[in-house]
Amino acid sequence: MAVLLGKRARPAVALCLLVLGSYPVNGAEPLKVFTSAVPPSAQEDEARPGFAVELVKAVLREAKLDGEVVFVPWPRLLDSGGSRTGTLVFPVPRLAKVESDFTWITPLVDLDLTFVSTGQEVHSLAQALELRSILVRGQSVYEYMLRDYGFGNVEPVSSGNIPLMLAKGRADAWFTTTDEARWAWSTGQTAVPLDVPLKLGKVMGQQRMWLAGSKGLDRGIAERISRAIAAMREDGRFNAIMAAYLPPRTTTANAAVHVAAVKNREIVNLQSAIKDFEASNPGVSVEISILQEGELRDSIAADVFSGSGRYDVIAIGTYETPIWAKKGWLRPIVEFPASYDVDDLMPSVKAALSYEDRLYALPFYAESSVTYFRKDLLEKAGASLPAHPTYQDILA
Repeated sequence: MAVLLGKRARPAVALCLLVLGSYPVNGAEPLKVFTSAVPPSAQEDEARPGFAVELVKAVLREAKLDGEVVFVPWPRLLDSGGSRTGTLVFPVPRLAKVESDFTWITPLVDLDLTFVSTGQEVHSLAQALELRSILVRGQSVYEYMLRDYGFGNVEPVSSGNIPLMLAKGRADAWFTTTDEARWAWSTGQTAVPLDVPLKLGKVMGQQRMWLAGSKGLDRGIAERISRAIAAMREDGRFNAIMAAYLPPRTTTANAAVHVAAVKNREIVNLQSAIKDFEASNPGVSVEISILQEGELRDSIAADVFSGSGRYDVIAIGTYETPIWAKKGWLRPIVEFPASYDVDDLMPSVKAALSYEDRLYALPFYAESSVTYFRKDLLEKAGASLPAHPTYQDILA
């Protein structure tokens, strides 16, 4: 009799473990999984729900977690981290203003940001600022990005077909990802065929999209999800799902240190020191992008306001430093090599690169503007200036 009970008990115990293993916590409700409709990442289409939706569902199955995917507007998606517990959110950008609101589990994909048009191509932020209007998905992360950067020509679209609106000339451009733009044109997301040619501007930056959990997400759940994603990446299932929607790409962060700098003599000289740095730091490589000043400003600005993390170190001016520091886009510099004498910095330069008495950038050169005037022409005109004139004196 004892042996018979033992044989009956074993399958009962196994069944019990299987059921409990499909839930995040014993006796708890299934996880709430929030997303927002941004094709081809996520869309309310059962046949083609988007690569991010398929990825997350597969990850939950791999981790033996039960979850219900719910589509919500972007504001609610970004608010779901700190205000809820036991939730997952995707695809969400790791922006400075929401950094502390979520448990960041893993990056899913890096998406290229660009201005899409059917007329003149848009290749810079300065050019985009001069446009009549730019379409964005209403209350989306893209609207927040442009408004945060000071764009006043943004036209949010809460309902309506953005590709068709652009094709009919309702606006000059559409700010989105290259993948969403190509997806819209290739799948015909309009009532009429889009026979207007699509023009993609230069890539303005990348947006890294994450799978995140609520701030109070159980650590065990986050670890199970991380292990499941690692297993899917290793056996190829992760890339197979991505390939059904997107061209091949790298979905994990690069271990190299990425530097963006303006093209001048000082930066060119810096390149000669990279080999010495890499030799002194085995396993660390440095990749430096040297760009013209206007191109550099656009590239860095797009990277910073999108939170993509494309660059680790950037060349920045005294104008942007305190503004970006106030917005939380830069980290203060608190540790210095013993050979670096911070007190030796010019006081005016140090102050310009600081915010609330914390240094956010280190100068490698400083320059100032000088105004010259011809005394003979002033005398001929019967005018004069003091020995050390101010701009007010000159304008007077």
